[in-house]
Amino acid sequence: MWGAIIFNIIFWGLILLFEIYAYRKKVWRVFKNPNLRKWGHGIYVFATVLCWACVALMFFYFREERNFWSNITLGTFLTLWVTKVFLFVFFVISDIYLIAEVIGQKIRKEDELPSRVASRRKFIKKLGLIVSTLPFISMLFSITKGKYFFKVREQEVVFKDLPEAFNGFRVLQFSDFHAGTFDSYEGVKKGIELMRDQKPDLILYTGDLVNSVAEEVDPFDDLFQLLEAPYGKYAVLGNHDYGYWGRHRGKVKKDKETIKREIREKYQTIGLELLNNRNVRLEKGGESIHVVGVENWGKSHYFPKKGDLDVAYHGMNENDFSILMSHDPSHWDEKIVPFQRHVHLTLSGHTHGAQIGFEFAGFRWSPSKYAYPRWAGLYKEAGQYLYVNRGFGMLDAFPLRIGIFPEITILKLVRG
Repeated sequence: MWGAIIFNIIFWGLILLFEIYAYRKKVWRVFKNPNLRKWGHGIYVFATVLCWACVALMFFYFREERNFWSNITLGTFLTLWVTKVFLFVFFVISDIYLIAEVIGQKIRKEDELPSRVASRRKFIKKLGLIVSTLPFISMLFSITKGKYFFKVREQEVVFKDLPEAFNGFRVLQFSDFHAGTFDSYEGVKKGIELMRDQKPDLILYTGDLVNSVAEEVDPFDDLFQLLEAPYGKYAVLGNHDYGYWGRHRGKVKKDKETIKREIREKYQTIGLELLNNRNVRLEKGGESIHVVGVENWGKSHYFPKKGDLDVAYHGMNENDFSILMSHDPSHWDEKIVPFQRHVHLTLSGHTHGAQIGFEFAGFRWSPSKYAYPRWAGLYKEAGQYLYVNRGFGMLDAFPLRIGIFPEITILKLVRG
């Protein structure tokens, strides 16, 4: 407890020092017009007060509840704060430039700073104002539209030993629904209908149906009935599906085992069959493949390690073609690649791509890569494939997406 208290004192103390520093920079003085300066000062003060009001609301009013207004509050705070951080960077650059010029003045033994210093510092601050509008606009989009800006990503995966009857077989994967974060039924409906329109052969869901409790899914029960696939709809549990997060969220006060049982029942209610360390055989044209599922297995000690590959593959022949669902991609490097048998294709989620990053013209970056080297897309090692889905929903602590948009994956199995 004392560790958390000390951390909060240090963290919020540094944030307060940042606010004092930023205010003393008086960014509104870049305007020559007195009225613009007055308005700029007023807007800055209002934004600062609003930012801290959002912090207070999140701590004291929305601490135990996540809904539309809590998401708006958190989103407003993040938008204002990220914008200020960009300004802060340019303030620091301006001060570093001033220090460099002062040192140069001393070396040159001049009485006054060159006249260019003031004008260049003002230019740096103006540039900061312009640049800071980019994250501001980006954050606004991510809060209002980005979290429902669903992307269908199609990926061919080629196997030499794919049974001929399954050549061209289309698997739809989605992951990390996190029902408790959504604040728009119509937004979720848009994503579900987009999945339905893909008309896949098989639907696989790779975990984290909820943030905390099964009741979060209730508003969307009917939407899941829109999903159809002739070869079935299967799922595995994610780390949020074990009841650990449910005991202290909202007004639901239940023991962990009850929450866990209700979440599993909810999977059944919405038509997703759980493969908890077991497999099913799919037959087509006299040939077959297996869909295998393991319970959550995460490298981090914070997450349950209940996945058992030996149990999941029990009863299968050595050469059977298999698609494995495992929520956490760290399982692939740690256990699946070195596993005693060949796992053709593993499907994971969990990372969300950190819900923030860049993906443009083949270049990809997300802070998620520093925790999960396999954080999004297709990977191959030792003749085995891993696909990491970027997630359908969002974490309740970060209900927005910037650059890494919600994903619906279509994996086309190809023999070649």
